[in-house]
Amino acid sequence: MKRIGVFAFLLLLPVVSFGTSTLTNVAELSYEDEGSNTYTGSDTAKIVVLSLPNVSIQKLVKNITRQGAFQNEVNGASGDLLEYQVTLQNTGEDNARYVVVEDVLSGSLTFQENSYGTGKGIEVSTETTISCTNAKDGDMANFSDSKIIVGKNKQANNGNTVELIIAPEKTAIIRYQVKIK
Repeated sequence: MKRIGVFAFLLLLPVVSFGTSTLTNVAELSYEDEGSNTYTGSDTAKIVVLSLPNVSIQKLVKNITRQGAFQNEVNGASGDLLEYQVTLQNTGEDNARYVVVEDVLSGSLTFQENSYGTGKGIEVSTETTISCTNAKDGDMANFSDSKIIVGKNKQANNGNTVELIIAPEKTAIIRYQVKIK
């Protein structure tokens, strides 16, 4: 059996718009002059409190050929079929928008293009499960040049047209399969 160095991994989360609340603090002034006249004044300072997303990422793999479970590390041999699972969890207070996950596969792996249907090699689950095509077309994921890209970036120039949004206290799961050469 050989172990495979599997991936270069990138999670991009640009800061876009967030829910907010405002805290207002007032400083008050009072004083008297020599003639016992009283004067007052006040001024305020405001703090805008941002409700931010907080997204964590976990990548697991299972060896389907050997009927293994998802874990951090598995053993595999040439010809074995593996499935990756990338879990994104938002524990923050606001939506995480324009979430993009990029995974560059090792040259020792072959992406399985039809794992979730004809021409559909990437599965994305949020509130529902979507089997995405491998092409740069009208969905949320694509595979090109040994790289899996899930989610549309804000500039809409990464080949995907559907934005991956993860709501507070929600999870997104990305799955794809590879074979060891």
